[in-house]
Amino acid sequence: MVLSKTNTDAMCCPTPSTAPTTRSTSSKGGRHVIDKCIYRYNLWTGLYMLEPHERYVFNASMAVFVCCVCLYWGVFVRAFWVGWRDAVEEHDVGSQ
Repeated sequence: MVLSKTNTDAMCCPTPSTAPTTRSTSSKGGRHVIDKCIYRYNLWTGLYMLEPHERYVFNASMAVFVCCVCLYWGVFVRAFWVGWRDAVEEHDVGSQ
């Protein structure tokens, strides 16, 4: 059975036969790990099916979403802590 080329062929990591055998002689030692992570991310999210410009828009929108969540998380934690502290102080004053 002959397999035809698919959209994922360009993103596949090197096979063990083409991968460098020793890390010290390889100039891409860490690059292989990064390529593998990107490949898994593309498979997990289904981005391998998108065109490059669609992939860029998706990644940019996800980056904005993650930044917004991180910024809001700081505001939420701070407000939660202040509210918790006020509630404890109010409870302690009321019980005395």
